[in-house]
Amino acid sequence: LMSQSGKHTILFIQRGNVSTRTYYDFPTVSQCMAFIIDLFEKELIRINPGIQKLSYQVSDIYNYIDSLNEFNMLILDQTAGVYVPYGRAMIKEKLLQHLNHVSRNM
Repeated sequence: LMSQSGKHTILFIQRGNVSTRTYYDFPTVSQCMAFIIDLFEKELIRINPGIQKLSYQVSDIYNYIDSLNEFNMLILDQTAGVYVPYGRAMIKEKLLQHLNHVSRNM
């Protein structure tokens, strides 16, 4: 993950029908991963408005990702000058690496 932390990243999300397609771009993979966690936490708050403290497992984030119609990202490979596509499985792997890195540095 750290070798890709400085690479431009584009995240594509589709929550429902085609009109809900959205993309977000980030200067780094790490910022994209932090955004995904933030998006998930905001969804938890939305569906549990009375909750005082958020508590969840990595598997809950994975289930959230799986619940979306589309969830893909492109990461710039600066050497080749192309964007490399990543699907859900690879995004989950990068998310886990990100969370492990963040927790080690707390």
